[in-house]
Amino acid sequence: METPKSDKSEDSSEETNTASVADSNDFDRVEKQKLSNHLSTRVIEIVVGISDKRTFYIHEGLLCYASDKFKIQLRGPFKEAQTGKIPDCEEDPELFAVFADFLYHDGWLTKRSSLSHPFEWVLVPRCYAMGERLGSKIFQRACLWKVQHSMTLQTFIPNDALCQILKATTELPERTTENEDPLRSLVLWHTAGRISTLRKKPQFKELLDEHPELGYQILMWVEDNTSNPRPSVVAKPEERFEDEVELI
Repeated sequence: METPKSDKSEDSSEETNTASVADSNDFDRVEKQKLSNHLSTRVIEIVVGISDKRTFYIHEGLLCYASDKFKIQLRGPFKEAQTGKIPDCEEDPELFAVFADFLYHDGWLTKRSSLSHPFEWVLVPRCYAMGERLGSKIFQRACLWKVQHSMTLQTFIPNDALCQILKATTELPERTTENEDPLRSLVLWHTAGRISTLRKKPQFKELLDEHPELGYQILMWVEDNTSNPRPSVVAKPEERFEDEVELI
């Protein structure tokens, strides 16, 4: 099995080593609030999907707290603000279900268990890309931490899953080299460490044929030695909600 070298000291200091692009530029920390305050707001009906639709009912306060896109729709001069219904959210209902679950409690994304099944390795980066479209930095931080934490534990990513993860990064907008997306950088770094094996795989070749820009991006992470350090570190997301009971 071919993987990039792992720095054990980096593993042990994962929670404190936060001087990175991901922490300093991309993910502002959010102010804690009481969950009950959000549960006192109206319930919004969201129809999610294109052909296979699914309807979600979520408190407005949580949507606006976690998503810039929904905050604009529900607090701005738009029809959705008046009707309390968003009829045309074109996200994948399977991904949106993970987001909806996250809104009410941190849950699976922030548990210290690592990703193991190929489906999970693909699901979380796709959720991260959806978080970009929804303008949800706190959701993206949780997804990024889950992937990073799993890689730190040296969990092997199957080749077909890694190709799907790479494909998911193409859903992210292009950024300047100085401000590259942290998840894409992390995936490209991991791919570069396994390039000698991946380049022999038909699915990898097909992916590069479909997305030739990935070849250039991966090449930028390949070095003559194997000491290329992991590009970004984020701390484990903090709890978002305050205790409901305050001792006086």
